[in-house]
Amino acid sequence: MFETLFNREYDLFEVPHFVPREERDYNMQWAEDIREQKWISQVWTARSSDPENLAGRFGADVGRIMSHYDKDSLILEICCGPAGGFAPAILLLGDYNAHIMISDLSPTVVREWHSFFANHENPPPNVECAVFDVHDFPFQDGSIDIVTGNDAIINIEGGGNYKALSEIYRALKKGGLFVMADAVVAKEQADLLKPEHRAVITERHPNVFMDFQPELQELGFSSIETVVKSLWSNKDDGSNLADLTRSLGTELIFTRYTKFCVK
Repeated sequence: MFETLFNREYDLFEVPHFVPREERDYNMQWAEDIREQKWISQVWTARSSDPENLAGRFGADVGRIMSHYDKDSLILEICCGPAGGFAPAILLLGDYNAHIMISDLSPTVVREWHSFFANHENPPPNVECAVFDVHDFPFQDGSIDIVTGNDAIINIEGGGNYKALSEIYRALKKGGLFVMADAVVAKEQADLLKPEHRAVITERHPNVFMDFQPELQELGFSSIETVVKSLWSNKDDGSNLADLTRSLGTELIFTRYTKFCVK
């Protein structure tokens, strides 16, 4: 269904590719780990084998997403990563027959999700996949009903978050829904950092202090509702950001939230 909405040609390597087939050099080891350790299969097994935990983590958000969904709707999951973003929860908690596209900039991630479903004993029947850059949506204006992203905007490669948000807005139908689950170091937590530490973190990872509310308002969303979830520390995280904060002798306290934005 989604291919009728593409606004340009693409290369087909198992799934549509709007970026080169080859993984980026800096992602090669990560991509190899995804394949060899079967991360996609592990994620799906964990999600499907513990519905109570899945509902606790995603149930409320999926409920809101599905209240905006009908049998003719199309859901686009952006920057899905090996965890799949909202997609597994939408299928397992919402509607196994949902029309959903799983997408990412990483060819390995998308092809591994495609391969997993292709070899599943009971694959969801209406899942599609594509590889593209969220800064440059390959979709016609006003063509998508729902765009979802879990830990997507804050982790966009190469920055340019406003460009990505503007592409989401462009591709959404009037009245369409954008669901954005992310985390931010809120002002009250940022103010606890030493000024010199905050300056270093801001220079290297400015997104951690942004919740993108002004950008979403500027784009023209008619309604933006923010639901605050919980606090989370990165002191034991394995990310490059956590390595930086540990080297500074500090930690970051994030506020997790979900924004429901209607065009």
